Amino acid sequence: MADIYQNVRIPTSNDSVYKDECLYSFDSPLSENGLFICMSTFHGVGKDHVARHCHLNPGKNIFLHISRRRIPVPVDPNVEPTRVTKMAIGVEGGFDANGPKRFTFEERYAIYIHPNVIIPYPDQASTLPEHVKQSADAIIAAESAFLKEERALMNTTWNGEIRQESKHAQTLEQLNNDRKIPPNGWKCEQCDLKDNLWLNLTDGAILCGRKFFDGTGGNNHAVDHYYKTRYPLAVKLG
Repeated sequence: MADIYQNVRIPTSNDSVYKDECLYSFDSPLSENGLFICMSTFHGVGKDHVARHCHLNPGKNIFLHISRRRIPVPVDPNVEPTRVTKMAIGVEGGFDANGPKRFTFEERYAIYIHPNVIIPYPDQASTLPEHVKQSADAIIAAESAFLKEERALMNTTWNGEIRQESKHAQTLEQLNNDRKIPPNGWKCEQCDLKDNLWLNLTDGAILCGRKFFDGTGGNNHAVDHYYKTRYPLAVKLG
């Protein structure tokens, strides 16, 4: 049976491990059926795309299955949450990367041999060849490809302080719509949120920003407004 594992590889620092999201859909480890990471190509696929992946990659039908469950952390009602006033990380007024978390995550793993063999991992690791166990451990420990790309992009283009002139500033249109912007007391015009607000520089609309991955932030009303109007520039309030 060991021959079926001949194409299993151990990822190195030069390999990209796509373990955040399916390459063909929006499936992720948090999805009902989890995510399947090919132990040869290190591509992540959802359950409905495993057969397709095996067809396109003959002989590469061994996967590390990752299933993740989000567990809410109890919130102390006597502790007031820190208000974020600056779109930056690790600076005063910005996001505290080491602050209290709203969720913890529990992960479960298994080795899946398409089409019908499931080996719980590490519970039954003794039944696996050594290089398969090393591959599974390396995939679990690896920084995901999406996170590596995002980190590289942030390191080269944004650090919370760099200010670049937008190409839209030269042709910015400001509507004469008699809208008055108060000096304080702002709130989103669509949902009454008072945090994470953005002022559109064309029509003066004050709307909430993006919703963050942990459920905090806004309700995407500023983004929706842009897609509706195509007014390109907005500034953060507060």
